Amino acid sequence: MNGDFNYRKFKMVAYSIPLALFLAAAAVYYILKGEQMALQPDTMSTFQFVLPIAILVGILFSSFYFNRQVKKLWKVKNLKEKLSGFQKAFILKMAMQELPATVAVVAALFTGEAQFLFIALAVIIVMIIGVPSKEKIALFLQLSPQEKHTLENQL
Repeated sequence: MNGDFNYRKFKMVAYSIPLALFLAAAAVYYILKGEQMALQPDTMSTFQFVLPIAILVGILFSSFYFNRQVKKLWKVKNLKEKLSGFQKAFILKMAMQELPATVAVVAALFTGEAQFLFIALAVIIVMIIGVPSKEKIALFLQLSPQEKHTLENQL
């Protein structure tokens, strides 16, 4: 990220993170579809305990981090710096949300339980819904009317 904000590239990156996770989940589902795996109760109970906590912490901490970074950007005067900072904060937020979903995919692979894939799918949906439009970016950053106009005229 060189400091220039391109909304089209931003959206492409923002959607590619959950897409890659979805493809990994689909691959695990395909692997599990035809196999009967011997479950180890300790492994299953560990994932059943750890996974909800990881998802809760990941989503809450990512939102906290993102909101904190965005509030710092309110003081920045340069639009390019604001947008670059927003992009970095949002992609880190997505990465923090991706981690527990990845753990869910790994849990499905280790235990043979497809229920973990549904948990990963729910997190993927949250990630996709959270990708902001140009209007949302303007609201997050509290842009002036002139800055909004500049942002809206970008690709």
